[in-house]
Amino acid sequence: MIQAEQNRLAVRSGQVPDIRVAIASRDDSFRRQANVWLLLSLLAMAALITVHMGFRAVMGYPSKGLVILFAVRFVEQVAELVWLQNLTSPLSERARRRYAAISVGAGILFAFSASMLSNVQESHYAALMVLPIIVAASSELTLSATLITVAMCGSLTIFQVWYYYDRDPQLTEYYEASTVVLIYLVVALVVHLLVSILRQREQSLERSLHELANTRDRLVEEEKLAAIGRLASSIAHEIRNPVSVISSSLTMARAVSTNLETRDELFDIAEHEAKRMELLTTDLLSYARQKEPDLNVTQLGMTVNYVRDVTQARAAEVGVKIVASCEHDGDIICDSFQIYQALINLIMNAIDASAHGNVVMLSAASIAGTTIFAVVNNGPPIPEQALQRLFEPFFTTKPKGTGLGLAISRKIAQNHGGDLRLTVNGPDRVRFELTIPETTK
Repeated sequence: MIQAEQNRLAVRSGQVPDIRVAIASRDDSFRRQANVWLLLSLLAMAALITVHMGFRAVMGYPSKGLVILFAVRFVEQVAELVWLQNLTSPLSERARRRYAAISVGAGILFAFSASMLSNVQESHYAALMVLPIIVAASSELTLSATLITVAMCGSLTIFQVWYYYDRDPQLTEYYEASTVVLIYLVVALVVHLLVSILRQREQSLERSLHELANTRDRLVEEEKLAAIGRLASSIAHEIRNPVSVISSSLTMARAVSTNLETRDELFDIAEHEAKRMELLTTDLLSYARQKEPDLNVTQLGMTVNYVRDVTQARAAEVGVKIVASCEHDGDIICDSFQIYQALINLIMNAIDASAHGNVVMLSAASIAGTTIFAVVNNGPPIPEQALQRLFEPFFTTKPKGTGLGLAISRKIAQNHGGDLRLTVNGPDRVRFELTIPETTK
């Protein structure tokens, strides 16, 4: 997959890998076609020798030379199949044409030899002549090479008639042989035409796929650039505000006319904004440098209870109660510290959205091979206009939020192969679910 992406990137810069990909694709097609040729030839050989044995009362037993010829041809074609399967690098166009030419020549020689060794006039082994014609017409050989193949097969067919009839056959025998040659020509032209049409369609499809891949890559790049632009704009906006406040506060504090009490207030404002900017940069680094999970066995119930205990103090400050439950306690494989961080972010958001006396519920359950952590509060629903940007970095509906909590939590879930979703957004019930597929370390 990485190699394919490198190929596409190099293609857009005008480098060679696109040609290599096309060559590999044509080579795969050639190998499949060559395998079909060989299997068809083996099947034809088996069928013809079976027919011969079935009519041995008329044709007699195959001669020793014919049996040896078939045995040699069988071994040679099986060896070809093995060779094609074990090729490690693509064949060039020139090598493919050379292979096709050799296959055609060997096919003609085999068919002619089988007809001569059968010792039968008008031998059915002459049907083997059709195979090299099909190979020539369907391979990367030119139309001229295909017509030359037809001419060779036709000449040998007429020669067999002349030879078996003591060099003086009747005109009707030549007529029948000419009809066979005409059939050779029709087969060659039809196969060549059909293969040409298929190749044109394949090339057209290949071009369309390349164009589609290039268009998709451009869209992905544009989306990445747009996302980077939105992120950069958000960072600039979030940092500019506290920096502006700090700068103006320090400037006013340094003014001679500012009294001591006002100066202390301005210093407090500057300190508060500096801490807010520190929190922002800490969250940003946490989001940007999210490391791969360090998977370990962790108890589900212990995870839920730990997150409840850690957030209990903050909940008590605003008069909110946290209730934790675990339907089926057991072991899960995850990065416990990252999961703690993700769930704490969700609990803190739920606390901030809850009024005094409300309850925030944290639960865990394993369903159908998936561990589901749910955080529920009965505060107001999230505004409709905010739903599309809910997990976008730096987007927040809280006056003092950084907008990175949900983004960090979702990234942690996705790094574990799961996800974070808003599953319920009602007037008195907002529910987030963090899912992690069960796995083995």
